[in-house]
Amino acid sequence: MMARRVSLAPLSLPDLGPAAFVRAAGQAGYRHVALRLIGGDPVNPPVDMACLVRSLAELPELRRILDGEGLSVAELEVLLIAADTDIAASRPMLEMGAVLGARHLVVGIADPDSLRAADRLADAAALARDHGMVIELEFVPYTELKTIGAALALIEASGATDAAILVDALHLARSGGDAAAVAAVPRERLRCLQLCDATRAAPANLIKESRTHRLAPGAGELDLRGMLRAMPADAALSVEIPDIARLSAIGPVTYATELRQAVECLLETIEEEAA
Repeated sequence: MMARRVSLAPLSLPDLGPAAFVRAAGQAGYRHVALRLIGGDPVNPPVDMACLVRSLAELPELRRILDGEGLSVAELEVLLIAADTDIAASRPMLEMGAVLGARHLVVGIADPDSLRAADRLADAAALARDHGMVIELEFVPYTELKTIGAALALIEASGATDAAILVDALHLARSGGDAAAVAAVPRERLRCLQLCDATRAAPANLIKESRTHRLAPGAGELDLRGMLRAMPADAALSVEIPDIARLSAIGPVTYATELRQAVECLLETIEEEAA
């Protein structure tokens, strides 16, 4: 799929267990996946999350399926830093991720105290570094870290020089950001863009939209081409497009294939415009 690294995120196929998700990604033509090894809280992950890798016992089968499908693990999801988060408790997750060859850890912020969050982010970056990974900090308008500007400020306050911002196209748009806001961020702080589309007007329930009803690139009104141009040319892409109704109608492999083809079409359009 083009020259960029393009990974499929678990939220796109939320009802599949890890093994089934990896198989579906391979059958749909992906070469990279994200895996969810923790549901946010490293101590009390949600019990009803089908896609969650829960133990070391699952790793041999996952490694076998990844190798068989020709897939690599791009990102680990997601460490949520709250006021009482014990960063060290995430070590088992990172150890599992290292076994699977992951190189990026997605981090969110649920702590309203920015100084404390910056310290915890520094700790998370150090722990990730110990396991051969770097931090991708995600801003989400309905969390404590709401904008791309706030994400940049937090990284700078943390002193984590190897941390970068994960730009989710939907969260960027719903937080009032745009391609110009991405272009204003130093290049070294941008490594990955999560692709999806949406209507220009925001719905009343941002959480529901984010988790259950995103659109494939080209099916909505977001300035995805502008966002892509604002990112570094070698930035990775993550396909995070949950659409429960569409997924139920056509099944996981067909749906994941449809998303891949939409991303390829978008990238081809960008290349043609640049030629």
